[in-house]
Amino acid sequence: MSGETPADNADEARYKYNPKKRSLRTKGLRSNPKAAEALRRKWQDPEFRAAHLEVLKRNKAKQKEFHLYRNGVPDGMRKAEADVLWAKAEEQAKKFIKIMEDAGELDAIVVPGSEAEMAKNVLAEAYKIAVGPGDKKVKVTAQRMILTSPRRSPKANPS
Repeated sequence: MSGETPADNADEARYKYNPKKRSLRTKGLRSNPKAAEALRRKWQDPEFRAAHLEVLKRNKAKQKEFHLYRNGVPDGMRKAEADVLWAKAEEQAKKFIKIMEDAGELDAIVVPGSEAEMAKNVLAEAYKIAVGPGDKKVKVTAQRMILTSPRRSPKANPS
């Protein structure tokens, strides 16, 4: 037990004897100090740095060009599947807003940049989140927002 703490032994025992597989990366047990130091030295070289910064820039541009990110993609779902569901949710949100305008609960014509337009956009986005793919907590929050929002326009509710 030279230099080891009980916490170190507990972590080691947890990884060694627990039958459930766990990532060792969470505790940094797979680090390679020599490789890290070699990479640090390479990054001090101006040629290496310039070449790799160019590669990083190219990859970032490619990521933006081809939309290689997972925003709005729930766990266990592929991006293409989620995109289809989000498109359907957006269509439904437009129908929802149209129904509310026809019922007189929202102004059909709003001044661009006004609070009424912002409220309409927020309500549409909340509906899209409520019916789209995603986390149940977020969906419930969006549903609550839709149900409790003061939707009536001043013209529709003269008081």
